[in-house]
Amino acid sequence: MSRAIEGAVLLGGAAALGTAAFFDPALVGSPLFDKAIASLALGGISMEAGAIATALLGNQGNAVTVRQPAAYRPIVYGTRQVGGSMIYLSTTGSHHDQFNFVIVLAAHEVNAIQSLYLDGRKVFWEVGSNANTTRNGINFGGQANSNTYVGPDGSHYNFGGLVFCEARFGDQVEGDVIASLTANDPTWAASSNGSPWVGGCCYVYLKIEYDANMFPQQPQIRFVVQGKNDILDPRTGTTGFTDNWALCVADVLQNPIWGLGAAASEINTDQLIGAANVCDEQIPLANPATEGGATESQWTCNWTGDTSSSPGDILAQMMPAAAGRISRVGGQYYIWPAYFQGPSFTFDQSALTGTPQLSPNRSIRDLYNRVKGTYVAPWFPYSVAGNLYDSNGFFDGSTANLFNLAWQPTDYPYYAQDALHGFTSDAFLAEDGGRTLYKDLNQQACISVATAQRAAKVDLMRNRFQQTATLPMTLAAYRMMPTDVMTFTFAGIGWDNQMLEVNKAGLSVTTQDGTPSLGTSITVNQTDPSIYEWSVTEEQTIDDVPALTLIPPYTVDPPTNLTLSHQSVSFGLGASGSGILVSWTPSDDAFVVSTAIQYMVSGGTTWISAGSVPQTNTQSGIAPLGSGTYNVEIYAVRANGATSPTVEASITF
Repeated sequence: MSRAIEGAVLLGGAAALGTAAFFDPALVGSPLFDKAIASLALGGISMEAGAIATALLGNQGNAVTVRQPAAYRPIVYGTRQVGGSMIYLSTTGSHHDQFNFVIVLAAHEVNAIQSLYLDGRKVFWEVGSNANTTRNGINFGGQANSNTYVGPDGSHYNFGGLVFCEARFGDQVEGDVIASLTANDPTWAASSNGSPWVGGCCYVYLKIEYDANMFPQQPQIRFVVQGKNDILDPRTGTTGFTDNWALCVADVLQNPIWGLGAAASEINTDQLIGAANVCDEQIPLANPATEGGATESQWTCNWTGDTSSSPGDILAQMMPAAAGRISRVGGQYYIWPAYFQGPSFTFDQSALTGTPQLSPNRSIRDLYNRVKGTYVAPWFPYSVAGNLYDSNGFFDGSTANLFNLAWQPTDYPYYAQDALHGFTSDAFLAEDGGRTLYKDLNQQACISVATAQRAAKVDLMRNRFQQTATLPMTLAAYRMMPTDVMTFTFAGIGWDNQMLEVNKAGLSVTTQDGTPSLGTSITVNQTDPSIYEWSVTEEQTIDDVPALTLIPPYTVDPPTNLTLSHQSVSFGLGASGSGILVSWTPSDDAFVVSTAIQYMVSGGTTWISAGSVPQTNTQSGIAPLGSGTYNVEIYAVRANGATSPTVEASITF
């Protein structure tokens, strides 16, 4: 179906008219020229399809919480891991062992905060505790519960009594200062003008109690956030949270702070509705057990950055997630996710006003037969099947929580039309003389490995349909706009109902025998429905490789095989006494630096230090001691102060 708008022409048309008038001033007074100029003024000026440039800067926001004195505000579309910006830090408590953080997660209202991770360990909340709340079906905040959980490296942890968090989601009213922070730290108390109220932002107050084992140092702080929740859906006329790619792009176009500030009337509503429906189409998945279901939405947008990003950068980073394009026609933006539109126009050589400029093949520099790159993986997909943490799944803390390897740019399987993807032979590779030609396509707003592969196919296939042409045509072609598809028959160059997609169009003026003639110049490329076809057999699973453990265990491994024996100790000059020879097998924890020893008379209440020895030592002595029964315990110590469970034994002499 045609999306042509009467009176809408391309930017090149204005340039062509201006140039023609410069060389032929008489043209200015002609009725034809006046009509064309009037059309430009009334219909507006458009750009070529996909004219948003490749991002010059790749701002992906903060993955880990950082402290910045004058930070840019974070932005979140869809669901993403964010660190946010720490705007306040203090210590309280009688021993200054309570750490207070105020962290801004987004410069706008969000749908929910899905989870909090401290050094990769998910915090589980005590439902019903102070500041615990459920928002849009997701429970968050309050006191951490006192249950023991398995961390990403297999170690156990318990945050009971150590972690408290209270959130504001961006819809707080003026003067709504988090009372739990104010009560704990008076320097945050609100002044008469409501300061330090954080308005219009999603932020949290996080309190962490010092603990040598759980938190021997300030932890890495990360949140998973369901982002912007006031995105307009023209299909229903309502606003809310969505990861629909087309609706997110439209929101960026209209946003006055980090977007272009376009009015709602500048977004073509009919095309936006069609694009949103395309994005919501359900696509079968090859691995339902590990991909969260049997189907997924065709094109989604899950992006994070901050307000230092230019609108062009944001849009350029969003485009690859749907192999998408944007055009501006007649003063309106048209948003195009990847889908086949079908021909709306039919022409033959009789519509030509001059000689076509045809390029049958791309140069080798512009050609590729494979597409590879990265997407943002919500969980770490490279795991050993059968391990406790395996099977590509669950970033929500239940199993396979390899968090330090989650929400990170991760390679997706390359796409090519080869045997691996179900094709009998790799025709593109053969066409290129057997040379493997890769294109890197990094998809910063994509969190699905299947979606990444579909977008990679569209990119590859657009490249392999190589013919491009510039066609001088009559004003009948003036009805077309970028991304329209036409069929063209021209036996002279072998076209028989050849499908061509319009990339760019403009008015052109030629002079023949002193008489100016107005026409159009249409730039096209070859297209085909196979570019957008997808079979579940083409989706590849990421190969299993050994899982990595990058975080040291939080429960320090203790020494083992503790034995005690009585020994006589000589003090010189004929003096002697009794002592205890303590022997053990050192901890096999790679981060341990020493072994500490202490003892106590049986029935006593106070342990007495007997010093510590380097981790490689296997013996130490305690002397002098009188006869009796003694309890001895040893434990391993890391450089950061974390200690292992104690190992005890007793001896009587």
